[in-house]
Amino acid sequence: MLSYAGTAMRLWHDLDRPIAGRRVPGSVPVMLASAFVGLVVDAFVVPTGFNLAYSDAQSHLTIARRLFDTASGAGIQQLGTVWLPMPHLLLAPMVLSRWMWHTGWGAAVLGSICLGATACCVYRSVARWGGVGRLAWWELLSW
Repeated sequence: MLSYAGTAMRLWHDLDRPIAGRRVPGSVPVMLASAFVGLVVDAFVVPTGFNLAYSDAQSHLTIARRLFDTASGAGIQQLGTVWLPMPHLLLAPMVLSRWMWHTGWGAAVLGSICLGATACCVYRSVARWGGVGRLAWWELLSW
């Protein structure tokens, strides 16, 4: 148990290290923590079905599933012309499982991955602007 606490403290102190070249210390912990928070929230929301309450969410999942499972011939032509294809291409591996498609877990997992990537990018941007330390975070929130 002490090794986990030591690792957590090391990662916390890494947030204050200066940026050297392209490396921004703390990017990976921020990404993993935010993706974990997204998955925890998904664990509460997905069983209720609220993640599929908006019909647009169901449409995106159905279009992504149509890439593999349609009577008129599966393939890229199933993307259609109205929707931009990127969300459906990103969802495609997640909806290969019928259970993940039917429950919406495929989109929930993808959303958590995207949350982690976005949080990491925002953290890296803020770090590049000079807001790396713990006090700098408070200053950024207060303006």
